Amino acid sequence: MVGDLLEFSRLQQGRTRERTFAPVDLRQVIEDTVEFAAQSAASRSAAVSSALPSEPPTASADREELLRLFTNLVDNAIKYNREGGSVRIESGLRGGYVWVEVADTGLGIPADHLSRLGEAFYRVKAPETARITGTGLGLSICKQIAEGHEGHLEIESQEGEGSTFRVLLPGAGLAGVAPSGG
Repeated sequence: MVGDLLEFSRLQQGRTRERTFAPVDLRQVIEDTVEFAAQSAASRSAAVSSALPSEPPTASADREELLRLFTNLVDNAIKYNREGGSVRIESGLRGGYVWVEVADTGLGIPADHLSRLGEAFYRVKAPETARITGTGLGLSICKQIAEGHEGHLEIESQEGEGSTFRVLLPGAGLAGVAPSGG
């Protein structure tokens, strides 16, 4: 919690540490994220898997911030999942952007709450989420990191069926290229 508060404060005040933009192999970042989440996933009997293209996707990014972003998304996918649920991470290219998607088979999010996700301290309050601890800052931090990399965060969810969080980041050497639909 303290880490989330410090990171949020730093990002809000524009005090970002010097970002080191370089081509980042997202396969390695995702593998590190999955390894980090293994214990949490095991405690909830959740299966975490990844399906990445044979050619590793590369983004122009700060590796440390991407680790924080994907760790937050996978951690949420595990926490808000059902006992024995699954989390799947996929990646691909779209209009000069690399996308990474974290999809879960969890609780899902009511449609009337989707527009507020990413707001600081906002949490969906429901009986199903009462046992889940958190600051309500994780998605806000994810959104700020994505935007700080000239990317963005997309959220899709079906209540009772699960959620998909998709991060779009400029491909290596393609910063500033607008994403296209697809």
